[in-house]
This record gives sequence, C-alpha cells and structure tokens, in this order.
Amino acid sequence: MKPGEAHPAQSNRPGAGAAARPAVDLRRSHWAVLSILVLLFIAYVAIFYACPLPSVRGQIRRFDFLTWAALLPDQFISVWFGDPPQFMLRDRLGVLCAAAAILAVSAMVGRLLMRGLGLDRGLTRLEVGVFSAGVGLNTVSLYVLAVGMVGKLRNVYLFTVPACLVVAAMVALAVVERRWRREPPAPVQQPARRREWLRRRWLWMGAPFVAAIMLGGMLPPIDFDVREYHLQAPKEFFQQGQVVFLPHNIYGNMALGSEMLSLLAMVLLDDWWFGALVGKTVIAAVTPLTALALLAAGLRLFSLRAGVVAALVYISIPWISQVSSNGLVEGVSAFYLLLSVFAVLLSRAPSEGQPGAAWRRVLLAGYLSGAAVSCKYPGLLFVVVPLAAYLWLAGRKADWKPVALFLAATLAGCGLWFYKNWLLTGNPTYPLLYEVFGGATRTVEKNHQWLLAHTPSGYSFEQLAAGLAKVFCTSEWLSPLVMPLAVMAWLARGQRRQVMFLWGFFAYVVAAWWLLTHRIDRFWIPALPVVALLAGVGATWSASLGWRRIVTAILICGLMANFLFVVSGAGGYNAYFVQLEKLRHGPGRTDPWHRALNRLVPPGHGVLMVGDAQAFDLEMPVLYNTVFDDSVFVRMCQGRSAEEIREALLSERISHVYVHWGEIARYRKHGNYGFPMFVQPALFDQLIQHGVFDAPWQSQFHRGMVYPVRGGWQHPPLEPPLEQPPPLVPAKTVK
Repeated sequence: MKPGEAHPAQSNRPGAGAAARPAVDLRRSHWAVLSILVLLFIAYVAIFYACPLPSVRGQIRRFDFLTWAALLPDQFISVWFGDPPQFMLRDRLGVLCAAAAILAVSAMVGRLLMRGLGLDRGLTRLEVGVFSAGVGLNTVSLYVLAVGMVGKLRNVYLFTVPACLVVAAMVALAVVERRWRREPPAPVQQPARRREWLRRRWLWMGAPFVAAIMLGGMLPPIDFDVREYHLQAPKEFFQQGQVVFLPHNIYGNMALGSEMLSLLAMVLLDDWWFGALVGKTVIAAVTPLTALALLAAGLRLFSLRAGVVAALVYISIPWISQVSSNGLVEGVSAFYLLLSVFAVLLSRAPSEGQPGAAWRRVLLAGYLSGAAVSCKYPGLLFVVVPLAAYLWLAGRKADWKPVALFLAATLAGCGLWFYKNWLLTGNPTYPLLYEVFGGATRTVEKNHQWLLAHTPSGYSFEQLAAGLAKVFCTSEWLSPLVMPLAVMAWLARGQRRQVMFLWGFFAYVVAAWWLLTHRIDRFWIPALPVVALLAGVGATWSASLGWRRIVTAILICGLMANFLFVVSGAGGYNAYFVQLEKLRHGPGRTDPWHRALNRLVPPGHGVLMVGDAQAFDLEMPVLYNTVFDDSVFVRMCQGRSAEEIREALLSERISHVYVHWGEIARYRKHGNYGFPMFVQPALFDQLIQHGVFDAPWQSQFHRGMVYPVRGGWQHPPLEPPLEQPPPLVPAKTVK
C-alpha cells in the first residue's frame, strides 16, 4: 500500500467517503467566499477611484490625481520645502515642546482623577493611558474656561502653579505605586495561534501618517473656520484677558472645548500667534491618541490583529489627516466619541472580581460624552443620546439608574459651557433653541437665517441616495479601506453582538446627520473610529493563509495610496519644512489684502472688515462680524450722514475699511446664507464723493477693495500693498 492511501477496510466503511467530502467542500467554499470578496473589493475600489475630487482644481477623478501624485511626486514635494528650498525644523521645536507639555500635564491630571475615583481598576496600562488623556484634556479645558470666565487669564500663575502641583502629585503616585502595587493590570486574552501575523510592529506603518499630521499641525492655519473662530475666538479672549460674549462672532459663543487648549497656550507663551500653533499641534496629536485607543479597544473587545488594523485604517484616512492637521476639532470629537463608546461597551462586559466596575465605566463614559459635547453641540445628538438609550435598553429590563449616572457625568463634562452661555446670553444653548430661550442679539429674522443654513434642504429619495453614497464612497477624502473591510465584519464569528452594536451606532449617526443637519461631511466623520474598529474586525474575520495574504496586500496598497493623498496638499497645507516666519508673512496662505493691511495700517489704528470674517492673521485691532451677526458696517452707517459716518469710523480709530466683494457675492447666491442689501458698490462711491473715503485700492487679481478713511491715516503707502503684479492703482470711482 502506498503512503497516504487509505486502508481498503476503512475506505469501504459506510459513510467514510461522505465524511471526507465535506472537508473538501468547506475548503472550496472558503476559497469561493474569498474570491467573491476580492471581486467585490476590486469593484468598490474601481468605483471609488472613479469619483471626482470637487475641491481640486478641474474636479479630476481620484484615479487621475493618484496617478499624478505617484508619477510626479516632485510637484508636491517641492511645496514641502518652499521656494527657494529650505529645511527648517528648528523653529518648530518650541511649538512641539509646548504642545507636549500641555498633553503631558493633561494626561497626568486625567491619571490622578482616574486613580482618585477608582476608574482605573480593571483596565490595562494602554486603556488607562488613553482614558487618562481624554479625561485630562477635557478637565484642563474646563479649568481654562473657568479661569477665563472670572477674568483671570492674565494671571499665568493660575496655570503654572497647578501644573507643578500635578507633576509633583504624579511623581508621588509613581513612587507609591512602585512600593505598594495595588493590583496588576488586567490581563487581556490574546489568541495564541498565528501571533506572527499583524503584531504590534505593524503599527510602524502608521508612522508616516503621524509625522505628516504633526508637521501639518505645527503650520499656520489655512481653513476658513479655523481663521474665523476656532483660533480667532481664543485670540480675542486672550487679548481681552477673559472669556466674554462675542456679539460679532456667533460661533465664538458656542462650546469651544478644544479651543481652550489654544487659549491656554496663548496665555502661557504670552503670544497669540505661536500659542495658536501650539493649540493646533495639540489638536493634531489627539489623532495618534485615537489610533492607540482603537488598538486598546480592538485588543479588549476582539483581538490584537483587529486593533492593529483599526489603528492603521483610521490614522491613514485622508479626512482625518486633513481635519487634524488643519486645526479643525472633528478629530478631537472623534477621540471622545470612541472613548465614550468603548467605556459603555466595557460597562456591559463581565468583570470578575471587580465589584462596581460597571458603574465606574458608566461614569467614565458619561464624562467623556460630555467632553464630546464640549467640543461641539452635535456631540449631544451623536454621542449622548444613543449611548443613554443603549444604557436604558441594553439590560433585561429598562433601568434608569445607569442612565441617571451617565447623564450626571455628562453634565459634569460639559455643563460649564451651558452655564457660561446662560450667564452671558440668557440662553444656555446659544445660539440654538431661540424659540425656547431667546438669547442676546438673536432675532426672529436671524434665527430663521441660521435655521435655513443649518437644516436639511429636503428629504427626497435622490438626496437620500446621494447622502448614503457620500458616506460609503463619494465623500472626497474617504479611504478605500474603511467601508469594504467594515462590511466584512459581519462575517466574523462569535462577535456578532459587538458588531451589531457598532454598526447600529454608526447607522444612527448617519441617520441623524441626514435627517437633522445641513449634511456636510465634517458632521459625521467623528464616527469614523467606530467604522475603523469594524474594519479591523472585518480584516481579521478569517485566519486562513489566503485571506491573510489578501489583507496584507490590501493594507499595504491602501496605505501607500492614502499617504499620497495626505502629503500632496490637495486637502490641506503641506509646507512642512518652510520657515514659520516666512509662512506667517509670505504670500500664498492668507488673503493678500490681509498682508497688505498688516503693513499699511498705522500703529494705534484698526480695520473694519465687510464681507470677510477670517480675521485671525490680521495683527491690528479689527472690527468684523460673521454673516449671522449684526453687520458692524450697517450699524455704523445706516441712517447717518456722510460726516457722521466718518466721525463714527474715526472714533473707533478705523483707518481702512476692507470690503471683500467676492465673499459678499458668494453669500448672496441662491441657497447661500444671504447678506445685507444695504452694502452696495454705489454706496461706497457716494461715500467717496462726500469725503468719507479716499480713492480705494483694488487689484485685477482679487475682488477685495480697501477704502482708506479720510483723516484716518497719516501717510500714503511707500510700496504697492499687494505682492502680485501689476501694482495696485487707485480704482476709478463710478459717478
């Protein structure tokens, strides 16, 4: 008998052939499933890269842009170093060190609070680290708000002394824990088989993305919202020495939890410009923390492999890199959302030998949900409501006690923001719920304008299809790795309950986003960590050699493609190695008229901006308003004579009025926010004729115009205000 042949007696046994066939069929079935998945993934990728990039000039397809970036990398790498090329990182060291100090002290604050309240019991070191960072960052933010509300921002000792005490307490805690270890970290069950696949060393593949995010975070801001209020509001608080009501900037009166970290840096450095860069860097650093939180969640709830893939998938999403490096707060909101969801899932997990563990996790989840609300009001809808509902309904019978604890902790995490608005405006949710609370400066007309701009435009089937397509494929800076792998999570065995919860949570966020908001991408992308965690599960649903090879190839190719999108500058700013001083005053980043005004406006004078609210880069006093606030220009001019208008401008020491006619035209387009019709070019022509303004300056390259106030400055400019040729000339006044 040849080796490997079955014994005749065994082969003739009844059922022997039938018993052997299912194994063959199972293997064939597995390969059939893999083949189908690969074909579906290829089809998805083909559709994904055929979608256009609307914000890129020419609206080219993703595939064309990727081809350009791969074949001509010098086209965007040259922007990294500027013209002429330079490699400057020395001026980033101070920014990086200040940001690291704020992060470190915040993590220490969180660690001390978690230890004092017993919230760290039963958690691994990694879990304690990420939860401490979340708790500490929100606590420090609330402390800065409290100091600002009492008008003590000028007293730097109110920040440095507590920081020193926190460091001393942390050192003492470390000494005590070394001598009297209370309990070892909670072990996490790890699969013993095939540990050579997707181990922690794979996390190094995310290092290039972390570097790009951090380098981008240390750059000056370019995003509209960041220059309008994310950094402008802290700048104004710093200049006034307190957190006050901003009647001209409606966004500056909302919850600004992340922005308080920028304000803290401004106070510590006594410099609003470099403080803003430090704050941006802190916001950028939260994204790698989110990746670590995904690793911890994957390790605890699923497997090490799932955590590794989730972290890599998340850190490589171009959307996340963009919002994190640009200074937008969605990355911080995503961090708090993930930690809240993770803590709620931990509260439902069995905890042997840990009495009261569920209540501690609910307390932790509530406080972190409040932190999400502190970043942006939508956190109340996207985080607090679904998690409270889950805690109410998850048990065998509805129980109000965990919900009450959760909501109380949520109030502790964000209640100070509502109290601040109630104190300053009479409306705790300002500018929302005008019908219930009213609110300073709000009127029926302005509330109607706000609602038109921030509510859905319709509920047709076509709009629903477009919304779902955006979420799953066409959203401009999505990753091709996220949704296909997340869908495959349904194939994972033994983890159906967690997968159902995570998919249900994401479905709720998408539904709320489509039904109740104005449907911009930045409102749903804070839920991307949940989808990334599902992608980690989907990538590891099978441990077969064939699937492992497929996933490895998918990850490597997907990460390489995403990296080209991230560093190309298509959705962000990538002058990574250019001197900061050159970026601050050089062309290409800010409105050229802003740079001109920084040179032209004499000391002690200011600028009135009309139609433009991106005031961050202006270094003189500025009067401005957002499109949802009362127009400062209309208030100063309507119902007054020409001489009274000029006197009003001079009384405010306004030397120039900058009118951005391009922005005004955009606001007046159908479906946009609207703009007061009182502001017209003919009005300015009349004011010139009556001696309010001198001859204005304009450029054929820009739709803005600067109107010098007659008597508001002492000498003409010695050089053309704009660097772009041809030089500025006085504009012809229309008679």
